[in-house]
Amino acid sequence: MTLKRNLLIYFLALLIFPLQQTFSQSKTVVSGIAHGAMGKKIRLLTYDDQISCLTKELSSTIADTSGKFELIFNISSTCFANLYIDEYAADLYIKPGDDLKIEINAEKYDEGTAEHFTPKSLTVNFPYAKNDDINLLIFDFNSIYSDFVEKKFKNIYYNHDKIAVDSFFAQIAKRYEIIKDEFFLDLVKYRLASLELLSHKINKQLVFQKYFNPCNIKYNNPGYMEFFVSFFDAYATQSLGQIKTTSLKNAVNVQKNYLALFNALGEDSLLQNEILRELVMLITLKNMYYSPDYDKKAIIGILNEINKNSKVEQHKIIAANLVKLFSLHQKGSKAPYFNLRNQYEKFISLDDFKGKYIYLTFWNTKCIDCEAEFDLISKVYDKYKNKIEILSICTDKNFMTMQFYLKNKKYNWNFLHFNGNYELLDDYQIKTVPFYILIDDKGNIAEYPAKNPIYNIEKYFDKIIENEK
Repeated sequence: MTLKRNLLIYFLALLIFPLQQTFSQSKTVVSGIAHGAMGKKIRLLTYDDQISCLTKELSSTIADTSGKFELIFNISSTCFANLYIDEYAADLYIKPGDDLKIEINAEKYDEGTAEHFTPKSLTVNFPYAKNDDINLLIFDFNSIYSDFVEKKFKNIYYNHDKIAVDSFFAQIAKRYEIIKDEFFLDLVKYRLASLELLSHKINKQLVFQKYFNPCNIKYNNPGYMEFFVSFFDAYATQSLGQIKTTSLKNAVNVQKNYLALFNALGEDSLLQNEILRELVMLITLKNMYYSPDYDKKAIIGILNEINKNSKVEQHKIIAANLVKLFSLHQKGSKAPYFNLRNQYEKFISLDDFKGKYIYLTFWNTKCIDCEAEFDLISKVYDKYKNKIEILSICTDKNFMTMQFYLKNKKYNWNFLHFNGNYELLDDYQIKTVPFYILIDDKGNIAEYPAKNPIYNIEKYFDKIIENEK
């Protein structure tokens, strides 16, 4: 009875322990004041994985009337995150259980247009941080590293200046000799590894042996993953290893399965470890998808196999995210929803036009091309409005700016204001304006991007209507 009882207790402990781990995580807090950001939405995003580079939201909140905010969330390991206020962003490194207090300098949040194309930098201060705070350490290292690369890059790359690299390594080792933070030290180690490889101080086989331990893959460390991806980027598809491109094409385009590709990658002696090989396979599949030489449908199928059968949970996540990445804005995918005010202050949603095609535009009042293209749309709007709806989403910061611009225009369709909805710009991946998207009568993406009005918009609309019949 005693043995049975002990075994029962043992197995119960195995079941309960993971739950205890999950629920015993102490909460992580990022709080502080963002000067001039009263009433602004503050978002904290991190990578779900560092191969697909899809992001997930850790937390969001609205700054109060004095700009104070508090973001509360749970993480299981140190992570790199981006804090966003409108189109402004700052990098943060956050540890589980942190109570990180920051102060953000004022910016001109409400001026101009929402140029989401290249995020502008927020200036973040850490008034209560100790000298060994990971954010201060990484900021210090990045400054030194960038300065060294800027001054020495040509000499290292063209002249293989190993002395300069060795000297820099010694300088860094001395500067951080008392630092014990594993995440920081790994980030430094792998950023320096890039220099070592660049200087040809070490060949690729030795790099592999020195830096890639299959029992200790650092999926969440940006220094490690940047180096890993750059090392294996195009590693297989350009025959940089011992792998034949014909073997890869046969595995994907003919056999169309996981095992065939896994065995093809196994032709390289460096990829004998199955975990490392599968991770390299994920990078390779991403590269293949954007190459005209490989069957996209077969690639999706192999990624789904990895998602279903991999023994490594992180590989399942990466595979699922790559499938999600490749499906974004593809024909037939669901168009991101919106419900926005038009120029007459009436709320208009995407669902209001089910049964009609939508020619969707993102624009702003500073865009010279936008006005010329609206004039082209205006000439044909009445002819097609029963079949094709025109919706134009303005990215000016101020709703009144859009209204004033339209006051003397004779445009008859709905102009919507994005109202600071930066998530919508993210969802549609707006990188420039004007940008056009065609949504079908069921609310799905029909063309992304759609044709610009200057390319014979009447002929384009006629073809849409003809295809609908």
